Amino acid sequence: MTAKSHRLIQTSLHSYMESKNPMKLFEVWYCDACKNPAVKSPSSMSVATVKKNGRPFAQIVKMHDYDHYGFKFRSNNSHLKKIGDGKSSYAALVLYWELLNRQVRVEGEIEKLNTQTESGDWDSFVVKPERFEFWQHQSQSLHDRVVFTQLPLQEDSNLWHDGEDGWNYQWLEP
Repeated sequence: MTAKSHRLIQTSLHSYMESKNPMKLFEVWYCDACKNPAVKSPSSMSVATVKKNGRPFAQIVKMHDYDHYGFKFRSNNSHLKKIGDGKSSYAALVLYWELLNRQVRVEGEIEKLNTQTESGDWDSFVVKPERFEFWQHQSQSLHDRVVFTQLPLQEDSNLWHDGEDGWNYQWLEP
């Protein structure tokens, strides 16, 4: 890695990807962010959903845990409190670490968890990942972008590669 301004230029994912399982790759990137003292809030993420009226809703939250099941966070927002009313709801998460020139996008079903928080005003949620996109800045805007999914492939299957643990991945254009 070489320094460019205040950011790091990472080794290209095309030449070295730590894992072809997106949860394991996320863990590597997240640990990199947590170990870097210049990254102030590595667990901050944007969560976006769609309200019943069809309008988008997004807010910044702190991820308080992640595991093979999904990404967990808390919110006291009234829109999110309505999740789990018997209908499937979906969300997108974005974690962006500017100083590392990295971003992870996660899409999946969101569920309200039956857990008690210190304050009764806060509910816990989990986003169960179905799709990941890893973005990494490279020089001259030739960014690395790779998407992972476990969903049945409906796009040109010649562009997809076998990953690990049932995941498939595809390189995207910058």
